[in-house]
Amino acid sequence: MKDYIPTLQEVAAANKRLTDYMNTTFEVGINGWRMVWLRHPQIFYNRVAPELTIIHYRPEIVVATPYMPDIDGWLAISVFSIPNARCTWLLPGGASVTVAFRPCNPRSEAWLREKLALASGMRFRSHGFVDKEKIVYTRDA
Repeated sequence: MKDYIPTLQEVAAANKRLTDYMNTTFEVGINGWRMVWLRHPQIFYNRVAPELTIIHYRPEIVVATPYMPDIDGWLAISVFSIPNARCTWLLPGGASVTVAFRPCNPRSEAWLREKLALASGMRFRSHGFVDKEKIVYTRDA
């Protein structure tokens, strides 16, 4: 086994897994900063103001230790969670707490913006006129 060379398909599959994990990695301020993956999305569409659609994600700790308990409940994330660096932690008993929230890298921020745009009914993506790096989502082309 020491001379094992992975095939191109195995390398591509491993890179895809790493990219998927990197895209869904965020930090939340629950008992200190904790790195989590966002799993099992539940979309709550806002008919009155579609841009305010909320997605609930179940947080899963990236590196769990014996002394770090799991995070129960859900994280409610909207389009304002990224610039305000806040989200709502929905506890199992019905209580809610505002907690700090931030993407771990630019790719996870872009992934979350895309998920929020798709959840609110946006269909088209273009680059900004002033800032070519900024991606703008719209309903119409």
